[in-house]
Amino acid sequence: MDLSKVKLVVSDMDGTLLNQKGEVSDRFFQLIKQLKAKNIYFTAASGRQYHSIIDKLASIKDEIYVVAENGGIVKKNDEILLINTIKPDKLLQLIPKLRKIENSYIVLCGKDAAYIETKNVDFIDMFQEYYAAYKVVDDLIEIVNETDFLKIAISEIGNISERRTYNLISGQRNLPSFLVDNPGLNSGFMIPQYTAASLVSLNKQLSSPSSVDSIVSSNGQEDHVSMGANSAILLFDINENVKKILSIELFNAAQALNFKSPLESSETIQGFIKLYRSKVAFVSEDKIMSKEINSTLDFFESYNINDSLFTI
Repeated sequence: MDLSKVKLVVSDMDGTLLNQKGEVSDRFFQLIKQLKAKNIYFTAASGRQYHSIIDKLASIKDEIYVVAENGGIVKKNDEILLINTIKPDKLLQLIPKLRKIENSYIVLCGKDAAYIETKNVDFIDMFQEYYAAYKVVDDLIEIVNETDFLKIAISEIGNISERRTYNLISGQRNLPSFLVDNPGLNSGFMIPQYTAASLVSLNKQLSSPSSVDSIVSSNGQEDHVSMGANSAILLFDINENVKKILSIELFNAAQALNFKSPLESSETIQGFIKLYRSKVAFVSEDKIMSKEINSTLDFFESYNINDSLFTI
């Protein structure tokens, strides 16, 4: 067979690559090497979940494309190339209707896991062959409204961060109050902590679940909606606020470390602080610190955690 014009081979899984035991032949993996040698791409396409497909093709998972869940998601090397979603408000309409169908079970497919709300053992035994990553939940409606839960979770990160910042300026741990030798008109690092505290308070308000609200629209055709778009917008705002809160913590923590000199932290932390100090200097005199906070935020947003500094 002349393969010179072939650039892509696509195959189904069940009944094609998989035998009756759900296994892939060793011969297939030999063929994949031949395709690779001829610069021919291979794609596994199936109604199975991505994780289930990869489990079967683990040894070549980094070399192939995967079209999973009947085209619902396309990935390569765990990178999402295409994803088709159902709008949350449509899911909120569908789920109650599907629950009324006798002897059926709902599978809600997400990009990282599938969700089911049945504990039927026979169904789960069959289901596990096709869905390797799944969670059993009490109510699928809560998963549809997961943006609301994410808002609360991210907001809590900021809450914890601000408490650490407060402990740094409060005169504990043999550190000077407000992290400057002579707190003056601007009270040292008190105002940055105020800023973090106000952002935390704002996030608590933004974290109120959007899904508790609904309003009839389209002349009654849409009588219950998830408000998912509103929730996503608020989630973005919360995330931006948390970046500022974490930046303020970094600003405070770096200042505190200077007061511990000549003691030093780990080599990795000291290297990180040295890099940070190339952008934001130690504050020796009381001053307005908006410039330093903004510079810290720029550093925070541009720093790549995968840089060699943190490579083990």
